[in-house]
This record gives sequence, C-alpha cells and structure tokens, in this order.
Amino acid sequence: MPLLPKVNRIAFRLVVYICLFSSLAALLSTAVQLFFEYRRDLDQISATVEQIRRSHIPAIVPTLWGYDLAVLAMQLQGIKNLPDVSYAGIVKVVETGEKGRGRHILSHEFPLQHTHRGQDLEIGVLQVEVSLQGVYRRLMDRVIVILVTQTVKTFVVSIFIFFLFYATVGRHLTTMADFARSLSLQDLGRPLVLRRRADRSAKRDELGLVEAAINEMREKLVGEMDTVREAQTALARSEERFRTLVANIPGIVYRCETQAPWRVEYISERVEQVSGYPAADFLSGRVAFGHYIHPEDLAKVEATVKAHVAPGTPFEVEYRIRHRDGAIRWVFEKGQAVFDRENHPLWLDGVILDITQNRRAEERLREKDHLLHEILENTSDAVFCKDGDGRYILANSAALRAIGRPEGEVVGRTDFTLFPRESAEVIKRNDDQVLHGGLNVIAEERLTVEYGETWWHTSKSPLRDSQGKTIGLVGISRDVTALKLAEQHKEQLERKFLQAQKMESIGRLAGGVAHDFNNMLNVIIGHAELALEGVDQGAQLYEDLQEIKRAALRSADLTRQLLAFARKQTVAPRVLDLREAVDGMLKMLRRLIGEDIDLEWRPAKRPGLVKIDPVQIEQMLANLCVNARDAIIDTGKITIETGQVAFDEAYCAEHPGFLAGEYVLLAVSDDGCGMSAETLTNLFEPFYTTKELGKGTGLGLSTVYGIVKQNNGFVNVYSEPDHGTTFRIYLPARQNREASLPPDGDKAVPVAGGGECILLVEDEPQLLKMTKTVLERKGYRVLAAAGPAEALALAAARAETIDLLVTDVVMPGMNGRELAGRLQAAIPKLRCLFMSGYTANVIAHHGVLDEGVAFIQKPVSSRDLAAKVREVLDRSPLTQSRQRAAER
Repeated sequence: MPLLPKVNRIAFRLVVYICLFSSLAALLSTAVQLFFEYRRDLDQISATVEQIRRSHIPAIVPTLWGYDLAVLAMQLQGIKNLPDVSYAGIVKVVETGEKGRGRHILSHEFPLQHTHRGQDLEIGVLQVEVSLQGVYRRLMDRVIVILVTQTVKTFVVSIFIFFLFYATVGRHLTTMADFARSLSLQDLGRPLVLRRRADRSAKRDELGLVEAAINEMREKLVGEMDTVREAQTALARSEERFRTLVANIPGIVYRCETQAPWRVEYISERVEQVSGYPAADFLSGRVAFGHYIHPEDLAKVEATVKAHVAPGTPFEVEYRIRHRDGAIRWVFEKGQAVFDRENHPLWLDGVILDITQNRRAEERLREKDHLLHEILENTSDAVFCKDGDGRYILANSAALRAIGRPEGEVVGRTDFTLFPRESAEVIKRNDDQVLHGGLNVIAEERLTVEYGETWWHTSKSPLRDSQGKTIGLVGISRDVTALKLAEQHKEQLERKFLQAQKMESIGRLAGGVAHDFNNMLNVIIGHAELALEGVDQGAQLYEDLQEIKRAALRSADLTRQLLAFARKQTVAPRVLDLREAVDGMLKMLRRLIGEDIDLEWRPAKRPGLVKIDPVQIEQMLANLCVNARDAIIDTGKITIETGQVAFDEAYCAEHPGFLAGEYVLLAVSDDGCGMSAETLTNLFEPFYTTKELGKGTGLGLSTVYGIVKQNNGFVNVYSEPDHGTTFRIYLPARQNREASLPPDGDKAVPVAGGGECILLVEDEPQLLKMTKTVLERKGYRVLAAAGPAEALALAAARAETIDLLVTDVVMPGMNGRELAGRLQAAIPKLRCLFMSGYTANVIAHHGVLDEGVAFIQKPVSSRDLAAKVREVLDRSPLTQSRQRAAER
C-alpha cells in the first residue's frame, strides 16, 4: 500500500471532501463564536458608555460650571481609565487632554446642561472615544486557538478514513478492474476470486455480491456463445433471401453514409441500369452518390437529408443525376436514417426510382400552364371565369385585388358571398344575359368592396364546351374608379390642407398668448408668495392670498397645455421602448378610468423604439383615456395597443401631413358613443369641447395634437356615432437606443444663499422686480438688468464678482442664449440658468432641451426658483463640463 494516495483514487477524493467539509464547518463555527464574542465586547462597551452617562456626567456638570479645571482633569482621567476608552474631552468650552487619533474609534458626544435660575443652559459637550483595537486583539487570539485545534482534528480524521477505506474496499476494487480488463469471449474459464477472510459476512456484503454477480455473468456468457453461433447461421440464410428480393425491385436499394458524398455500404445491381456505373464501383468507393448528382441539385439534396437525419424521420426528394453517358435523368429517392443503441445515426437506408419520363411529361404540361398564367397575370385588367351557377372558377391577380380577397376565398363562391347584396344583384343581372341569353354584354358596374366603392368597365362573353353548350362565362373588367374619384379626391385634399393651415395658425397664436400670459402669472405667483411670508397663517388675508396663488397655478396648467398644443413646451426626450412606457402606466390608467370600464392592453411582439419625453407619453395616454372614459356610458372597454407601420411616398402624397418612413403606432380605442363629422372637424382646436360645463377645458386633445407634432409624428382619428372611437398616433421609429448622460440623482438642494452675486436679466419690469426681491430674501446679492444691453454693461463693471447669470430666453435685441455666450467668453467660470415660458429654437432645438443646460419654466414659485439657483451654483465640475459641451 502506498504511503500517499494518487489523486485519481476514490480514497484520496474522499479525504479531500472530508477535509473541505471539516474546514468549512470549522470556519463557520469559528465565525459564529467570534460573532458572539464580538457582540459581548460591544455590549461591554455600551455598558461603559451608559456608565459615563449615568455616573460621570452628573459629577462633571457642577465642576464645569464652577470652572474647577483641576477637578475636571481628574474626572476626565477617571473616564479614560475605563476599559477601551481612548479619549475624553470637553468641546466648546475647554479642551483637556489631546483628542485620540487612529482607526477603529467609536465617538460619543454627551451634551452638558446646567440649570441656572430655572433655565437649562448648555455649557459644553463631553466627547468620549472608545477604541475597538482591544476587542479585535482579543478576537484574533481566540481565532488562532480555534483554527489550530480544528485543523489538527481534521487532519487526523482524514488520514484514518483513507487507510480504513483502502484496507476494506480500495484494493478489492483494483482486483475487479484487472479481472474485467482480462475478460474475453475466447477465455471464460477463470473465475474472479477476491483475497478476503473466509466467512459468511464477507460473502453477503457489497463486495461479495459484486464478486458473485461477475462470476454469474461469466457463466451466462459461456452458455450464450452457442446461441450466437446459431444466430449467425440464420442470418446467412436471411441475407440470401434479401438479395433475391432486392434483385426484383425496379429501383436502386442502398445503404450509405449519412453525410455527403454518401459512400455506400450496400447497393443493388439496378444501379448500373439507372446511373451507368456498376455496383462494384460504388462498393469499392471509387464512385459515391454525390459524384453523379447534378451540381445544381446537390445542395438541395444535402439539405433535405441533413434535416431528416437527426430526428430520424423519412425523407423524400426529387433531383437530377448525370448518367455515365452524359444524359440528364430525374430520380425520386425515399430513405430514412438507421441509429445505434445510443441513438447515433449510422447509415441511410432507402430506394431510388427513375422518374425521367414522368418528369418530362409534367414539364410540358407545366410550360403550357405557365404560358396561360403569364398572359393572365401580366394584364392590368381583371380576368375571371364563372360556371353556369355564377360561381368563380378562375380569377387572375388583378381580379383578386379588385375583390379584395385571396384566391382560396374567391374560387367556388358566388358574388353574393363576396359583395354586398346590392352590388351582387347588379352583377347577376348582367351575368344572366350572358348565361341564359347567350349575349355578349358590355356594362359599367359599381361595386362595394372592403376598401370602398369602385367602378368597373366590364365585358362578358359566353363560355362554351366542345358541343357548343354554354357552361359559363368569361369576363374582363377595367378599373375606372380613379377617373370617377379624381375630382372628389382633389376637393378632399384641399379641405385637409386648409385644416392643417388653420391648426398651425391657431398653434402660433396659442403659443404667443401663453408665453406672455406666463410672465403675468409668474408675477402674480411670486408676489402672492412674498405676501404670504409676512402674513400670519391664521389670518383671513393669508387664506385669500392662498386662493390667489392656487388660481394662478391652475391658470399656469392651462398655459402649459396651450404650449404643448403650440409645440413650444420644453421637453427632455430619450430613446425608449413604447411598449415598456405604456406597460408602466397601466396601473395608473386603470385607477383613472375606474372599475366599471375594462382596460385591454395589446403590446406589439417586438420593441418599438421612439425618441420622446416619457412625461409626454403620460400626458397623451391620460388625456385619451379620460376622453374615452367620458364617452362610455356605464360599462365599456378601452383598448391600448402598439405596433410598427411603414408609409411609402404614394400613401403620403394622398394624406397631407404624413411623411414617408417607418413609424411606431400607439392606438387608443373605445366602444363609447363615438363622434359626429362636425365634432371630428374641430376635434383638436383649443377650448373646443362637447362636455358639460365644468367637466373639461377643451385642451386635452389639443395637447395630444401638439405633442405628436412636436415629435414629428401625426395622428388619425376614426369614429362614428354609436360605434366608438379610435385614435392612432404614429411616432418616428428609432433603430437603436442612444447613450445619454447619467442623471445626477435626486438630491435635497438647499435654497438659502451664501452671499453669491447673481446677474438677473428680464425684460418684463414687474417680473424683474419680483424675482429680484425673492432672490435677495434668500441671501443673494442681485444685479438686476431690464435687457441684454444693460446686463452687458453691468457685467463689464463687476465681472469678477458675478457667480451666476439668471436670464429670460426671449428678449428684444438679443436672446438669452446669445447673451450667455457673450458673458461666458468674458467670465469663463460663469454659471447660467435660463427662464422662459417656452424655448422654441433658442435653448432647445425644435422644443427639445439640450442635456446639461440648466432651465426652469415660467411661471415658477419662489421656492422652486431658489432651489434651482442653489442647485446650479452647487454643481460639480463634471456637471459644468457637460453643460459647456451641450452649449457648444
């Protein structure tokens, strides 16, 4: 027996496993013990701190009040003498001793209060620091003792287990392995004998049972050798019968490899008749199936065989071969893979038949059918045939497009199942003249199909058999709908163009009014907040001022909706999956519409990436779902779905406002009362509403319209009275997500100033005065300028003291962005904060705010303004560099 085990032996692996498990158990038990020891030491430290609080502080307070430094030093020294205390000192009044420094320190501060003439006076703070180094040192001593003990114990147990396993099991397993390697069918006379104690227990244990099983297997092999010899004789007779049967099959019977070039293991003599090569060439390996398959068909055959080998299913394939004399022949092959016991494919068994004559006959028939098909399909007119009962028996592609259904839904049916009854009766009257009167009919037929009304110029003639009997009719129809609808379509385009111009004009008017009104609201809100600061909350005037502020804020909401309609609101878009955005709003929307209305969500199968502000998606869905809820009486259903669509140039030419390209669809449908044609005409106009007074402002759908236009999309509305409404919004699709700067995170921004100098620029005098007052009350020094020219003059005089520029965006002579550029050229470290009711094409590109640019939208409360100013002044250097990059 070797002194050290080999790494591939079971005993060695068993020892390793025991060592690993014992080590893990030792580590866990050590960790648990150390944890409780550590908790006990911490509890002792907590008790020491509590002792200082209860015993020492009451004694220190009168000493400190009497300013007796000698006694105070003795008292502090007494605290330092406590276990693990590294420092004790008085803060804010007198420093005694030196504050301990180092790692692993717990600091505690105890306020010292003295009651003098009925008042509690804070006379200082006792600061005590407790060192954890003693705790860690004691824990380390315990760890070393525990680990050494566990390691010695594990080593001794592992060595004992190894020797015990080898003595009782390992050496006998080696003997059985040597016997198995030497066992063969030619030498079965020597049984297996294990060198063990000759007692009954040795024969009944596991090793004894294995020894008996191996010897029993050897005896069975001896008895089955005779059976194998008899089977070999029967197999020889069966093979002879198989050869006779195969020779009479009119095709090639084969067994070959499962992969190209498919060299054969067996092949019948018929192969020479089909391919010209004798069977001996295939069996010798000089020729394989892949060598005579036509090169153009080789890939198809290989793909077919490969697809059926793994699952073990039969395959059928037709292909061309090259005969030995150079002729091309067609063959049909049917085969299946043969597998071994481990389910691995071994061979392909199959049969190959010569189908050259049948194939040539099919090709001639196919050529005639192809010629007739090409004639019918290459005409732009609809060509069709009907039998004597008016059922369609043939229709070309133009006819199928005219009917609006596939061939399987047209052939075998009459016009009464394909068209409305009124249209079908018109067709039947003309068909009866042909089928029953034998006349040629030329007529104009007006038909109603799924995509609308169409007009057709139709010629119909009788279809007769070889005896001259009318068995049906043949018709040719030409679509003349375009000529009929040209003038009507022209008028429709003109109306849509005028409507688009009207909506654009209303948008510009709404945007201008909202911008000016925002300035006035900012003055009202600002002065209301300033007044509230000086009024007692219990006074009637305080409540009146609150009502003024609330009314102004409600008015600000209306102006924001107007700005959304005018496409001049400030947004921060990012690329997102529309499905995920809608899915995240479903819970809120269900609460919004109520429990009586069912909300169905139908997301698209693949992502729909769009670039839009997520808040705008919430605005659109909230407005559309509220409108849908109000249109439903009692109970109903609202459906939200997404998808992907593409519009070509031809479609966009007929729909003003549409642009060709790929879009992501957002549809909101309801089964409510629907809308009339007059309502649809004015649907998106601001303040237009059909709701009762007090139930709507008329800005919900105009907000949706503005958001869609701001994001370069378009919207379609489908509605009829009592048939519900569907809004279909199309937003430009994006191909991939864009990387964006990570947000700074939500931080609590202080609003108080620290004496910084702010250059305030605002062309509205009242707003300038109010904003200056707000900032000065917050602790800032404010330089107020009524315009860009005055701001530049102030900056030139006091450039070195200006920390922040707060400027309006839209001003006469120079906009806020240009002013910021001029000032930052002279003051490189100047920070900027822009204010505006909207920022169209100035701070934002087409209404989109650049990343990193500080902006606040008017009207703004004094608290929000002060918080934003503080946030910009406290920005990190990284944020400032991003801002400068965005401004460039």
